[in-house]
Amino acid sequence: MSEIPENINREHLLQAITRIDQEGINAYYQLATYDVLYEGKPYPPKLLVSWANVFANGEELDQKSFIAGKNSDCFNLLEREGFTIFELEDDTALYELWDQFLEAWPESRVSTMSLSEYTAVGDQNSFCYWIEARLEKLGSIWGGNSFKFGVYERGDKTPKPPHKRYTFTDDYAWESKFGNSAAQAFEQVKQHILTVIHSIKAKDLQTIEDLPLWPVFKWKIAFLYQDRNEPMLPAVFKPEMLVAFLGTEGGSQGTPLPALYHWVMKERNEREIVTFSRDIWTRANRVLDQQKFKPSDAEQILRERYEAIGDGTDKVIGFVNDSGRTMALNRNAKSVRLTMEPCALQIKHAKLIKQYSKTDTRNSNFTSQAPKVALGNEAILVECSTQQSFDKLLDEYEMVDIKETGSQSMEPEITTSDLNQPLNQILYGPPGTGKTFHTINKALEILSPQFLSSYYNDRKKIKAGYDEFVLQGRIHFVTFHQSFSYEDFVEGIRANTADGAISYTVEPGIFKSACIAANKDVSKKLDALDQAIMELVDSCEQAGGRLDLTTVRGKPFAVEYSGGETFKLYPEATKSENAKYFASIANVKKLYTTGSKKGIYNQSYVEGFLLYLKKHFGLPDYETTEAKATPAEPVVLIIDEINRGNISSVFGELITLIEPSKRAGAEEALSLTLPYSKESFQVPNNLYLIGTMNTADRSLALMDTALRRRFDFIEMMPNVELLDGVEVKGIDIVKMLKVMNKRIEVLYDREHTLGHAFFMPLMTEQDEEQRFELLQAIFANKILPLLEEYFFEDWAKIRLVLGDDNKEPTCQFIAESSADYDIETLFGKNAQLDYGTGNNKLYSRNKEALYLVASYTGIYEN
Repeated sequence: MSEIPENINREHLLQAITRIDQEGINAYYQLATYDVLYEGKPYPPKLLVSWANVFANGEELDQKSFIAGKNSDCFNLLEREGFTIFELEDDTALYELWDQFLEAWPESRVSTMSLSEYTAVGDQNSFCYWIEARLEKLGSIWGGNSFKFGVYERGDKTPKPPHKRYTFTDDYAWESKFGNSAAQAFEQVKQHILTVIHSIKAKDLQTIEDLPLWPVFKWKIAFLYQDRNEPMLPAVFKPEMLVAFLGTEGGSQGTPLPALYHWVMKERNEREIVTFSRDIWTRANRVLDQQKFKPSDAEQILRERYEAIGDGTDKVIGFVNDSGRTMALNRNAKSVRLTMEPCALQIKHAKLIKQYSKTDTRNSNFTSQAPKVALGNEAILVECSTQQSFDKLLDEYEMVDIKETGSQSMEPEITTSDLNQPLNQILYGPPGTGKTFHTINKALEILSPQFLSSYYNDRKKIKAGYDEFVLQGRIHFVTFHQSFSYEDFVEGIRANTADGAISYTVEPGIFKSACIAANKDVSKKLDALDQAIMELVDSCEQAGGRLDLTTVRGKPFAVEYSGGETFKLYPEATKSENAKYFASIANVKKLYTTGSKKGIYNQSYVEGFLLYLKKHFGLPDYETTEAKATPAEPVVLIIDEINRGNISSVFGELITLIEPSKRAGAEEALSLTLPYSKESFQVPNNLYLIGTMNTADRSLALMDTALRRRFDFIEMMPNVELLDGVEVKGIDIVKMLKVMNKRIEVLYDREHTLGHAFFMPLMTEQDEEQRFELLQAIFANKILPLLEEYFFEDWAKIRLVLGDDNKEPTCQFIAESSADYDIETLFGKNAQLDYGTGNNKLYSRNKEALYLVASYTGIYEN
């Protein structure tokens, strides 16, 4: 396979799109597996890259010379240049699934269904499970909580305190408005569901709108029972998605859903309803990604989901969610910010802004509007940039464990003897050996070994301890991939736009951020700077949006917070209402920490900005201190899949600085000047690096030599003893895995053996039939594909690993048959038969073998 030229850029790709628009797409490309979406239109990835090369290098690329697929050079190029790639789906399977549902749940059965048929924990044939899980691809209604069904069987039997909206018994929970018992609530809900079905068949959307069921639930039911030949609505049940699809002329989120569906269906243009639904999701997601999410939007969502604690003030309104957890929304901020009870959250595009201790000052309105996050309580401040991340944040806040305040800290005191750990280590081994799983334990060995030893066999406690350290900023996590760069890892320049103007800031990468967290002195001073900037933002808002400052030479100018990481600047001399200058927070930090103005735009204004923070908000001067030889608080950076990145490119010159002898405080400590920020930089001696490496991806012998010299390597091979006693219908899992791995070692090498982790889920499943189904899925989706990858589809060797040669044909995972073709008929009588075709055997997967116990026992029984 040839390489894709590196000089192809976005401009060339856009020129290729223009050519495709002009010349059209050959019917062959309609069968492609993936599409590149640009301005709502699909384009074949390989054709796009091939034609882009015409504009970059003067000739089309031979499309047979390169591949297109996940993690390919083709896809990496397109994603790097800002294009979105979608995997196409076969709608036939979705229509078949739809038919299966209607066959299982005709209207006649709905009218007579019982409560246990409607909702039952673990029953995949219940009505609710069908609607939410089995029919997910026909319109997702995940999110929120189970009260969307009106009444549901409880999986968690934990007693609940009295609630205004909900009633709980040991077995069921329901919305109190539907009745005094689960049976009463169910009868009410069932009648509403039947009304939905009758109304959609009568094409009466308004009656459905007026029903007191959750919108996503009732509209999905309406979608499923509508006349498929004359559909009234797509498989999209959230108003924000419909509004985004329609654009600004199509209404707002306050527009009733019947009206939105009416306008949306006018855009269908004879498309199949499933295809049309997917097109809506595609366009709406693209639009929502580009729209700014405002506090007023967030408040509307919060009011729809929860009860407000009070009436709110001009600045703050508080809510309590269905789990009794408090949150306060800053109403007049430029971005969406929630103050919440302390918890560990892992949401993309949700940023942890600040952690409040019990004594940290905060908005005084919290006392009346959200007392659980007011002064005297611990809290966190989280910022969301998109509605999708906000929705996910609320969903996760329903589920995560709140960290109990006032209780004894879970972190035991750490002594020097506890830290007898290598500064740089890599866990390496074949797939499925628990490398990423064990990084949690390794991190706690460093941060709190006493806690780890106390709860070593309690995984929930271990994970809770890990999450607590993440919340404290003492554990950082990143996964390397082929496109990961120095700019992502250490620091890079990012372009920001505000009112059409572009500004550039130097942003720290995950490694530099971890180094800052490890340097307690630096971290505290930067926290003080962040706090001063937040107070400045509040002052701007109190002053009507702008605040008057002066430069060091006394020239007056005004600042206005424009959101994100930028302030607008208005010099008084210009008398203009249009900002011509900008000050980035990154440049303010750079001037504060280094004192250097080099590379800073609008230097005099940034300097005036910093002086104002010192004068009015008590920001202390930044003074560097010598690194301590024995730091009090270690910090961990976990690098998953470290061998998938280009080490020399990602680490750059820092590969030298991570050596223990070169770190800050060591006798031979080194520092260097970072290329973008021009800051003097050292790696703290309390930053611990933990990497993971899959030896099936790359042998240890092929690893970057510089990396190998600087890391301790800890081997993690399959540990079959962890599966002791696991049997599935008489299948000895330990014996089976041992035999397969021994055969792999003989046929290939030990670095490509099968890990025990693939089979660990069998240990938690109690039902024998379910456990056997799980084993079937493990083989079908994990083991067989991995063996095909290992042996490059050398089917004879795969059969040897699985012992298929010693089994009955019906029990062979890989079926073997003699060639059933005539050479001359197939290739022509003049064909050159130099490829051993006359002796070829045919191989195929035998799906039926998955369902036979003898297929598995035959692996180790001769």
